[in-house]
Amino acid sequence: RSSDKLAEYLHDKTGATIGSFVYSLGMMDTLASKFVSAKDSESAAFRDIQRQFILYSSKILGFMVKFRADSDLKMVADLYVKAFGKSMESDDYAQKQTDRIKKLMEKDNNMSNAKREQMSQKLHVLSKFTEPKELTAAENRSLLINIGMNVALFIAFIVTLLQMIFGSPEEEKKEEGNGDEADGDDENEEEEEDVEE
Repeated sequence: RSSDKLAEYLHDKTGATIGSFVYSLGMMDTLASKFVSAKDSESAAFRDIQRQFILYSSKILGFMVKFRADSDLKMVADLYVKAFGKSMESDDYAQKQTDRIKKLMEKDNNMSNAKREQMSQKLHVLSKFTEPKELTAAENRSLLINIGMNVALFIAFIVTLLQMIFGSPEEEKKEEGNGDEADGDDENEEEEEDVEE
């Protein structure tokens, strides 16, 4: 591709690298840390409930990011949600994928810069599951507040959407009431016409 050739030319001439950005979503990183630490829970049932809650929270946050963000962040949100889902199925998903992607990047010297950047982004997201950070009490509290706010915003969005689609019962009653009055007016006019004749 011409963009790859341009990036290689600039790198050869100036040493500068173009387009090697890796995005991170802070809330998703915190959720990943919480998700990984949940597997060390004493009770298997509690662990599964906690991880399911985190999985659904990540899906809601991913939806919110897609709704408000540019295409690069949408792709990153999809990577996080996929990693949560696959990690729910298999605890070693992130490590296996990390090893596989590193091998691919080492083997393929002809990989385009764009493809290499995509692989770097995947590695970055997976690293949040393989090397989670230890959360402080303040970070845990902030996480719960943010999840609560995002869930409330999501519910408000769904309720508003449903009201727009189906309308509210109060509006239907008003419309029916206005229709009855209009029908009554027509009947009065007909009676007046009968009297005049």
